[in-house]
Amino acid sequence: MKKGIAVSFRNRTTASAFTLIELLVVIAIIAILAAMLLPALAKAKDRSQGTACLSNCRQIITAIVMYAGDFNDKFPDTGIEWEAGPYVNSRGKPCGGEWFRPDKVAANTPAPLLTSYLKNPSIWVCQRRQRGVTYTSETGNFDPSITGFLSYNFNLVGIFGVPASRDSYTLQPFKATSVKQASSMVVSTDSSGSVNPADSDAGDLSGDGAWLDFVWADTTQGNLADIKSARLQHCYAKHNNKRVNVTYVDGHAANSQPSQLTWGQFYGVFTGPVGDNNVPAGQPICQLVDDAQQWSTAAE
Repeated sequence: MKKGIAVSFRNRTTASAFTLIELLVVIAIIAILAAMLLPALAKAKDRSQGTACLSNCRQIITAIVMYAGDFNDKFPDTGIEWEAGPYVNSRGKPCGGEWFRPDKVAANTPAPLLTSYLKNPSIWVCQRRQRGVTYTSETGNFDPSITGFLSYNFNLVGIFGVPASRDSYTLQPFKATSVKQASSMVVSTDSSGSVNPADSDAGDLSGDGAWLDFVWADTTQGNLADIKSARLQHCYAKHNNKRVNVTYVDGHAANSQPSQLTWGQFYGVFTGPVGDNNVPAGQPICQLVDDAQQWSTAAE
């Protein structure tokens, strides 16, 4: 009786074992399924990061609108467009110039002016792009108040950098009520660039990613191969089908392909010529082919 049981058990064990071919087939099926799932997972991650970045943009534009509500409808005003470097942070390290001026106190962009509304400086970091978390001066993870770099830029040609008079270095305060098409005029967008302080206000200016100024406009209107196009048109790690996140004067945020944005949306003038180069207001800031371009394939 016991022998019969033993034999029966042994037979069942032998019968249930996988052959080498069967194991290889299972492994092949798993590999195929993984190959099919990985792109879908990557797209899901991209969508998630794009949504998180858009959430940052909504918080930024909400803070700007709240600031305007507290300051007689005026958007954050740094007084002068910017101040040249070199820049050094509170840790005594060379940094970018997109937070403080060289005195480490005065704002060089609107970002520090919004700290009462945006308590966490990491709001200025896109989860996918990560510009502002690191810089070349030291190892480790920080935030833009230390690195001096942002993942987002500011429209200086129409809002944050318009001179009070011709050739003036003093800025004209911007009011949302002065715009005819507030839902179309751009306030800020995703931005890109170097995180090496040596590229800030020096070299090829690839470290000056936060300024959509006349240097950016005049250069990219004639030469999109220039590094300054990285600030927007060719920024790194675009979201959801080659798109960037954009905020608008009326307080909303949405994503857009760069080629869908026009120069008039930055200057706040929607007919006729705009800018120093007198380009048509309705002219796109780049072509459809540029939406797929990025200034670097290396993480910032």
